[in-house]
Amino acid sequence: MFSRISHNWTLKLTALVLAVVLWSHVRGQVNPWETATFKARLQTEAPRGWMLLNAEELPRTVVITLRGPRLTLRSLNGPAPANPLATTEDAPLLSASQLRASLDFSAPRKGAQNVPIKAVSDIEDVEVVGSKPSEFSVLLDAAETRRFSIDPQIPSGNELEIEDVNLSANRAVASGPSKLLDRIQSLRARVSRSELKAGVLRLENVPIEALDEDGQVLRGVPIEPAFVRVEIKSREKQSEKSVRVVAIIIGQPAENYELGSAQVEPSRITVKGTRRILDGISSLTVKVDVKGARSNVNRRVRVELPRGVESISSRRVRVRLEVEPRAPSTPPSPTPAPTPNSESPVPAPEAAE
Repeated sequence: MFSRISHNWTLKLTALVLAVVLWSHVRGQVNPWETATFKARLQTEAPRGWMLLNAEELPRTVVITLRGPRLTLRSLNGPAPANPLATTEDAPLLSASQLRASLDFSAPRKGAQNVPIKAVSDIEDVEVVGSKPSEFSVLLDAAETRRFSIDPQIPSGNELEIEDVNLSANRAVASGPSKLLDRIQSLRARVSRSELKAGVLRLENVPIEALDEDGQVLRGVPIEPAFVRVEIKSREKQSEKSVRVVAIIIGQPAENYELGSAQVEPSRITVKGTRRILDGISSLTVKVDVKGARSNVNRRVRVELPRGVESISSRRVRVRLEVEPRAPSTPPSPTPAPTPNSESPVPAPEAAE
């Protein structure tokens, strides 16, 4: 078999070379290679252990010049022909799966430095020619980490009273240059007023913020974890109110006895509850049973409190009721018959006929 392959090998090799040349020529005529400009999003992540201090000054996109087959470039560029002189505004933006651009931090150092742009194309038969600009001036600083306690911040001045607050994490790590970390006074997990409600409230993904000594939020501070879960137990805020106590009499005294004056001591007690409940209370009651009583009633009884209301002063009051014998009823006196006047003339008897 080898002899068959090696037979006239020079002619076969010549035919192969001619075929490749012919294929390249035809391809170049039908689908020649060209260059075109495109935009790619610039990735500005600093290397591990470093902080990029001027990230906000860097552009979000850069212009990349690509070289490849005309049909391939046109499929990326849309219906318009490839334009190697396209401006930044005219160049189409490619996705990160097609073209990537990043800062090449192969040799980072502290301070200002020029970092080249590294562009990578994942498009078949397309290569990167260059970028515009080709490098950027950046400012690096060594990154430090510090651990801080997390303070929950719950808004006050509403109708709720906070009873308990729990966080999924009590401490977090902030990273950045030492000058920035020196400005951090505390970390907070802030809950907005609109999220609060009475009862047990569970909030997921509450952001952690870094604050300076003036209570202002420091932007651009990486914090790990960046979010915490907050559980808040609260109830409606309690108020106090002085309320009158009224005695309610149950039953009747014994026969021929009646009730006299009544007295409640103290006549008012102080109670505590939500403002919504206390606004609907004008008085409180105590019940006293006088059924069959033949003497004064002097008892300490329990004040009836509505649900959600507590007594600050004593919940028992003393009730004194007078029970007196009923006065016997006096029958009305009969009207006396008129007495004849002795001086009045008495009529004589009539004579017999």
